[in-house]
Amino acid sequence: MRNIEHDILSTCMFNSDNMQTAMESGVMHEWFDDSKDGDMFTALFELVAVTRWNKRDNILVMQSGKIFDKHPMAMGYCEETPQWAHSIEDFKSAIDVLRSNHASRKVLIAATGAINEIGKGEDPFTVMDSMGATLETLNETSDKESRSIEEITDEAFKISQMIADGKPFGLPFPWRNFQLRTLGIPSKAVTPLAGRDGKGKSRLATCLTEYWVTREIPILYFAFEDTAERMVSNLAATYGGYDMFSIRRGAGTPEFMDKHREALRRVAELPLHVCDRSATVERLVTEIAIHKRKYGIRGVVVDGFKDLITSVGENQTQKENHIMAALVRAAKEYDVAIIPVMHLTKIEDGQWISKRSIKGAGSQTQSARAVLVFQDSGFPDGMKSVYGGMDDTIVLEAQKTSYGDTGSVVLRPELERGRFVEIAPEGRE
Repeated sequence: MRNIEHDILSTCMFNSDNMQTAMESGVMHEWFDDSKDGDMFTALFELVAVTRWNKRDNILVMQSGKIFDKHPMAMGYCEETPQWAHSIEDFKSAIDVLRSNHASRKVLIAATGAINEIGKGEDPFTVMDSMGATLETLNETSDKESRSIEEITDEAFKISQMIADGKPFGLPFPWRNFQLRTLGIPSKAVTPLAGRDGKGKSRLATCLTEYWVTREIPILYFAFEDTAERMVSNLAATYGGYDMFSIRRGAGTPEFMDKHREALRRVAELPLHVCDRSATVERLVTEIAIHKRKYGIRGVVVDGFKDLITSVGENQTQKENHIMAALVRAAKEYDVAIIPVMHLTKIEDGQWISKRSIKGAGSQTQSARAVLVFQDSGFPDGMKSVYGGMDDTIVLEAQKTSYGDTGSVVLRPELERGRFVEIAPEGRE
């Protein structure tokens, strides 16, 4: 009797398009009953981020990717590829079976645990809440109701019409030429903002958020990197155009404090929602769902991707894969643009951050539809000759875009006021 989990892994090894379909369908490590099979799927997930394969070269790619060395059962799976590996529809049906099997196991485990807890005299309402949390995570892995081709084509035309009219259909950038080139941060997608730690990414995220909310675009901001109070104070300084750092230098005069209080009062009237409580990605998705329903949010900033509490996975890569997959599904389901602020730890100082240089957990950016990179050093000579040395500047680079073109904008950070001013090439105003 054939094993559906082995057949799905075999089909993923058959060609990388199947592996991509599995990823887009939300398949993850915990869906596999045998953790060794889950580990193998994670290895394939990491492999497809850096290479592609088909039925002619898949064996060679698996060998060079160390799949056979690290997962001895992989060769056997590869030799028993099911007939439906050639049909994307049949493969999606097999994924539905895998999803259903996973859900059945999880419900049985939760129900058995609840029975045992009740038998021990635990509070039934606490037990019920625990089961509710389990069922909520299952909702995130369930397949969404299919849309008709008419609904899809109508939505496609709406997007095309907005592009033709020059209207943003996601979150716009405040820098005109950069916006016209990239078409902004797309909705229904996760767009990482990646860069080295401690260089100003959080201040940039706050600056962008201030731009959006002052244009009546509702935003949910997860301030994991900082407290909600400090984030809001920084945004108020951006809004009011004053130096928030001066209060720490003994310059908190009555006039300054009055200005700060007024800016905070104005910020409180903006469509901004801030959360800084530690959370798992499941809880974060729940907050997105609530805020979408109550406030119609269009964007979500996760300032502190590394600070999310991990709930699934045996190592850091598996845990971050699970988090990213959950965010991708949430972006699509709730029609929001999600911007996780990500720290890249394996990039040498002074180096321009290229796609190829992003490795390890940072490789999450390689599978995203759109990627922003905060470049703080290693500027190319050609760019420096155009912009004149580029001291005290940063570059925001769109390395991938969903609908527009890639490109970059040179900015001078005014960190005291939380602003990023575009720098024009030398000789131009």
